[in-house]
Amino acid sequence: MKKLLLALTLLAPSAGFACSCEGSVWSWSTSEAVVAARQRVRVAEEVLRVRVSGLTRDGDTTVYVVEVQEALKSSSTEAIRRLTTGGDSCNLSMSLNDEWLVFVNNGRVSQCNGSWPVETSDDSHVGLTASQVAEQRESRRAMAANWLSFVRFALSELPAR
Repeated sequence: MKKLLLALTLLAPSAGFACSCEGSVWSWSTSEAVVAARQRVRVAEEVLRVRVSGLTRDGDTTVYVVEVQEALKSSSTEAIRRLTTGGDSCNLSMSLNDEWLVFVNNGRVSQCNGSWPVETSDDSHVGLTASQVAEQRESRRAMAANWLSFVRFALSELPAR
């Protein structure tokens, strides 16, 4: 595991992870990302890789219907889940068919608790060339892969249940 962490440290961009919530922006170095992953994994009831199959909105609350692709930390075996976001400044905005790594507490997810897009259908590429869009998607995938690696590493350190 230490060799894996060292490899990730050398390969990961130093400011590759950022989250903007309540006006704050965190840019994490690799070591900060490992610490953040450990903390988020420890406090989350569940860590899931999910694909969004449905959603309903009611005011500032959104309920997502998700298909669990991988349960990294969970006591549930349900393949289809309902997750809620909203009511605060860290609303998570997912679209149909998006794939996310989510940290769940009491059936709720937020942008600020470490949840991260793995693959999105974001089409906000107005004014970009096809190669710029491809570069942006590849960069997002690489960042997601790095974060998922840090989370897997942090999960491997948890005591067996």
